[in-house]
Amino acid sequence: MMQTGQDDLSSAGRNIKHPTQEIKTPQKRRLWWLWYLLGLSALSALGLLAFVWWACRDLPDLSKIQNYQPWGITRIFDRDGHVVAEFADQRRTPILYKEMPRHLVDAIVAAEDADFFKHKGLDYLGILRAFWKNLWRKRGAPKQGGSTITQQVVKTFLLTPDQFYTRKIREAVLARQLEQNLKKEEILYLYLNQIDFGRNCHGVEEAARYYFGKSARQLNLSESAILAGIPKNPERYNPARSIRLTRRRRRYVLRMLLRNNKIDLETFDKTNSSEILPPPPPKAPPLQEDYYTDEVRRRALQRLQAKLVDTIKDPETRKQRARDLFYRGALRIETPLDTKLQQRTQRLLTQHLQHLRPTAKSKFFFEDKNTPTTAPKKPILEIKPTLPEKSDSPYKPPLQGAVILLEPHTRLVRALVGGRDFRTAPFNRATQARRPPGSAFKPILYTAAIESRQYTAASLVNDAYFAVIRDGKRWVPQNNSRRYSNQQVRLREALAQSLNTVAVRVIDALTPNRVIETAQRLGIQAPLEPRLPLALGASAVQPLALTNAYATFAAQGVFDDPAMIERILDAQGKTIFQRLPNPRGVISPAVAYIMTSMLEDVVKIGTARAALQLKRPIAGKTGTTNQNRDAWFIGYTPQMCAGIWIGFDKRHTIGDFGTGSRAALPLFIKMFSTPPLQQEPIQPFPVSEDLLFANIDPKSGNLAQPHRPFLREAFLPGTQPRRYASFGNVLNPDDFFRNP
Repeated sequence: MMQTGQDDLSSAGRNIKHPTQEIKTPQKRRLWWLWYLLGLSALSALGLLAFVWWACRDLPDLSKIQNYQPWGITRIFDRDGHVVAEFADQRRTPILYKEMPRHLVDAIVAAEDADFFKHKGLDYLGILRAFWKNLWRKRGAPKQGGSTITQQVVKTFLLTPDQFYTRKIREAVLARQLEQNLKKEEILYLYLNQIDFGRNCHGVEEAARYYFGKSARQLNLSESAILAGIPKNPERYNPARSIRLTRRRRRYVLRMLLRNNKIDLETFDKTNSSEILPPPPPKAPPLQEDYYTDEVRRRALQRLQAKLVDTIKDPETRKQRARDLFYRGALRIETPLDTKLQQRTQRLLTQHLQHLRPTAKSKFFFEDKNTPTTAPKKPILEIKPTLPEKSDSPYKPPLQGAVILLEPHTRLVRALVGGRDFRTAPFNRATQARRPPGSAFKPILYTAAIESRQYTAASLVNDAYFAVIRDGKRWVPQNNSRRYSNQQVRLREALAQSLNTVAVRVIDALTPNRVIETAQRLGIQAPLEPRLPLALGASAVQPLALTNAYATFAAQGVFDDPAMIERILDAQGKTIFQRLPNPRGVISPAVAYIMTSMLEDVVKIGTARAALQLKRPIAGKTGTTNQNRDAWFIGYTPQMCAGIWIGFDKRHTIGDFGTGSRAALPLFIKMFSTPPLQQEPIQPFPVSEDLLFANIDPKSGNLAQPHRPFLREAFLPGTQPRRYASFGNVLNPDDFFRNP
């Protein structure tokens, strides 16, 4: 009992407070908590302000928006002013706000930000609603944005689309600033020209053209509601993908218009019940995927880089800036392209290559639809039967080709085809490839010979077996026929018959370096090896450059660079580049005419005799390389110069019949025997006044005796023969050589 009492006393003693100890009443407790919460709130507010200050310490300048330069589409125009190709990172065609239909503006505002004309840049209830939904959203579900149109403009132009709170704070501050600096209509102008509608369409104008084939100015209410519903999810509500989802989304937009008193109930019912048709496939420009327009793209980028050399020193930065300007700058590129001629040239080349088909004996025949089926077919190409075959081609990869058509006197490239199909093989063989020209190089050799005054078109050179020994190596030039006439042959006849022995003797007398210098003056910048096989076209050249060299003959010795771009203008119409013709005489008109006259004989009596059926003045030369890997024909009339190359990318042999006259010349004939080239007026080649003409003996090249057979030949003054041919004897050919 005593023990228990003591415990009670101890317990009671512990509960007795010291006289100096303060007893907290409920009122004081509440006051203490109030001060605690106020302090915590103040600290939180200071922390929030510090965070906002930190987030907004380097806000971007609004001048980027105020000086809005929308990305646009760079368009390429042909000679008639028609758009033939378009290039853009984002397809966008800006349209003024006042040109947009009112129901289109109302529909997009109702779908994206119904209170746009009421708030000052921020929708606070929308922000809280989005915050609450994001707080309780399921894992993997998309975040709610809650952004106004003004905020979306800020995000698109000045910020990144990342969903971070720092970005949202910056976005809110900038949205308020933007509302203070721009009118609502100006903000809508930015938004409606920038918004993404899917399928690489940005802005209402380009979206209207893509989905409805019309301008945004012409959209009706139903089309406007459909368009307004797309930005929510361009892939989901795309009318090209799902009519059902598009109809549901249109109904939502119309309900929002009805709720905001923009339409009445009758209009809602009528529009909501209207049919939605799948959008027609957009009509691409005629040469969107084409060798010519792609080459224009490459050259335009080079021109833009050259324009930036003085302002941007770093090559990579300059390259990127030129690319941005091309794909975003809404440039207008004007070209000399003839669209119909380009399309026809591409079609003829493709058909020509497809018509070269193998038979059971592994021979190719050119199938002419105009030839009766009972007529015997003559082989044009022959290949080895061990090579693989394809359904429309004997090889994998298939036989390829290149065609260039340019005007000699203007050097405007009217058509350029770099292969059988750009979509499957975009490599441009007309401008990006270098191939050995074979005998097509001989006119350049003979130009150097005529200029040297050591030779004339009537000079005699021996066509006979001989061997060349250089650096301990022995080389025997051979003609294509593997035969020699063992006679003196005039230079004109040697070119017409494409005699290799004569060409090698001539370059040996001139030296290869002299021929290279002539080739460079004619625009061939490819590296040429200073060896005797150069005379036979052993060094590779660009097809466009070689064709342009022939055009110099047709232009009476005047050279200029081939032109595929005439002018480049920026989005404001200011000229960035203007082609300035730079014609310059690189060979005399007299030499040019002699070469044209000699090349006419290639058609009249030489390897290109098949072109006589065109019944018009034509000068040209065939070319064939070793093992028939490359077949060429480059020919011209007074109005047009055409270069044709046929071969394989990997330099397979075409076959025993794969010569220039069998593989390339038929395409030239087809091109010039049908419109539009067939409709060119028939004109003779102009004759230079700085020439002397003389009647020469066909065998000796000397002056012809009266009343004897003769040929009319052109000579540079001072190189004409001085002696008459003797009866029964041929004079020494040294009598006809002239010293330089």
